[in-house]
Amino acid sequence: MKKTLALALAVLMVVAAFALFAVNVSADDEYFTYDEETYTLYVLKDTPDSCTYNSSEGIDTYPWSEYRQDVVEVVVGDEVTKLGHAAFSSCAALEKELKAA
Repeated sequence: MKKTLALALAVLMVVAAFALFAVNVSADDEYFTYDEETYTLYVLKDTPDSCTYNSSEGIDTYPWSEYRQDVVEVVVGDEVTKLGHAAFSSCAALEKELKAA
């Protein structure tokens, strides 16, 4: 019984460690967060140089591309120093000016 309990706890600790690692890895890759209730896009860090937007060719490689049509407000974080060309182009619902966090 003790061996089974010890094994179960060991497995649980390993699973928890991997889960924390996965959360940390994905957090480092987050360029933005999106509030679906207020339709606000929060830009957290510089976008990659590879990001581009070209509506005539149907190319949109920005991390927030799936929210582009719904964004009403954009808030840019203090650590953001550059955004790529046309980062918020064709955000048809955009109603408010860009502002710093």
